[in-house]
Amino acid sequence: MVPQQDVRRQAQIRGAVALLAVLAVVGAILGRRALTYNSVEQKHLTAGSEHFKAGRLAEAASSWEEALRAAPSDPLPYQFLAKVYLENGAPERALPLLKRLIQLAPNTPEVYSQLAEAIALSSKGNALEAARQAVAKEPGSAKAHVLLGIQLSNQQDHATAIAELTRATLLAPNDDRIATSLAQAQLNAADLAGAEKTARGVLKRNPSFTTAWFVLGWAFSRQTPTPENLKEGIAAFEKALELKPDQLEARAELGRLFLGAGQPQKAKEALETVWMAIKTDTVAFQLSNVYKQLGDTQKAQEFQKEFERLHTLTTQREALRKRLSTNPQDVPTATALAKVELGLDNRDETAALLEGILQAKPDSTEALELIVELFKRSGDSARAEEYQKRLSKLRESKEGRQ
Repeated sequence: MVPQQDVRRQAQIRGAVALLAVLAVVGAILGRRALTYNSVEQKHLTAGSEHFKAGRLAEAASSWEEALRAAPSDPLPYQFLAKVYLENGAPERALPLLKRLIQLAPNTPEVYSQLAEAIALSSKGNALEAARQAVAKEPGSAKAHVLLGIQLSNQQDHATAIAELTRATLLAPNDDRIATSLAQAQLNAADLAGAEKTARGVLKRNPSFTTAWFVLGWAFSRQTPTPENLKEGIAAFEKALELKPDQLEARAELGRLFLGAGQPQKAKEALETVWMAIKTDTVAFQLSNVYKQLGDTQKAQEFQKEFERLHTLTTQREALRKRLSTNPQDVPTATALAKVELGLDNRDETAALLEGILQAKPDSTEALELIVELFKRSGDSARAEEYQKRLSKLRESKEGRQ
């Protein structure tokens, strides 16, 4: 719903700024250390700081790893490395560093919050309990309350999630990301008026905060489709997509709102853009309605048939996924699911399923037929030919045994 890559990028930028602030303080610490002694650790810490400020993150991490080896009881290298790994998509590498940092210096600012974040991002451990611990240890940390609020929202405990996120906004009243997380939780709890109010507060401070525009659009799109609500939802989504045009789900919702507002031509433009990128039963259904309004009966019928086909496959997929979850080694079910995923043009899911099937059953002609078709659709003629030869040999072998 809300563009996660956008949130992630903003988090990386904020993390880099925060770490630079830490490094400024540490620079003073290292300077004072230099007055008393010149150690190998200090040399690597200083080098890492210089690399980081120049944007050479890999070199910075390497220098701080050397500092850690030189002084394994000093909290600073653990703190620096954990922060870099967290902000650059390697939370699993931050985990052991943060656990050791807690042993060495349990009063390090927000160390429990960083640990909870690493657990949540890496999916290694109980993220909810880690967030609870962070709040208990660091009650004045906005980050700790945000992490707990997000975990509670994931557990559908919306009331408590909103309470935690509200507390976070009180601790950090000018943090747009935290306020937008609160708006998202309010949206999840169907508190549409609250979500609208919170999102508008963010946009008043920062009119270019893309995620808040998306939340505002969804807040209006879920309300009764009055002319005013449709107008507000359309305006919010248009602004959000102007700032970040690659959000297909929001563009599909914009198309639906245009349709409800009696603007079928604009609905067609939005929905056709989505259809070119991803074909779902929902978009097919909306396009069928669009063409009905435009008076193109033939196209309306075509999309109605496509809707029925995709809807049937989607229903089958959910049933097969549920069955496979109870027995992951069920090759016939996995094969049936791969066929459905291919019918829905979900190529990554199809490839993952077929790889597992062919590892378990290399002589599955049905799986080989599907993977040949997958590579043909992907335009990889070499791989398609490779598997076609394998399929032909297998068929010849079976015919020879008969």
